Amino acid sequence: MNSGGNPILTLVWTFGLMSLFAVGGANAAIPEMHRVAVEVQHWMTDKQFADVFAISQLSPGPNVLIVTLIGYSVAGVAGALAATLAMCGPTAILAYWVSRFLHRSSQSRWPAIIQAGAGSTFDRADGRQRPGSGADLRPDLDRRPGHISCRGAGLRDPG
Repeated sequence: MNSGGNPILTLVWTFGLMSLFAVGGANAAIPEMHRVAVEVQHWMTDKQFADVFAISQLSPGPNVLIVTLIGYSVAGVAGALAATLAMCGPTAILAYWVSRFLHRSSQSRWPAIIQAGAGSTFDRADGRQRPGSGADLRPDLDRRPGHISCRGAGLRDPG
């Protein structure tokens, strides 16, 4: 979007798109925020961006506060609200739909089939293998005279 249009729509478009690529939170997108706010849109100078970043890091609360401060410097309170909702909204909606999909798919038989096929044979907390997972392929080794039985991840079996 061009900078000559409505600044609130530009904020929503910019931060809405950025939120989908900000894996790791708002701090992961700081370089892109700087590029857009200072070099592309010319919303602020380097010093103003550094000040906004410092304020957002010093203030208690989430790291997304930098987005709110950039929106406020562009279009006041409406810009702050629009930028914050645009940064938080798309990822929240995406997380909601993914969780619904995973919840629905966990009730089908496919996750159990995939887990049985690709699951680790060492999935118990004590490091021992599950019964029937290939743990008993060579049971005759434990029956040799003088054999010390070691099971799991190298832990000595007391019995």
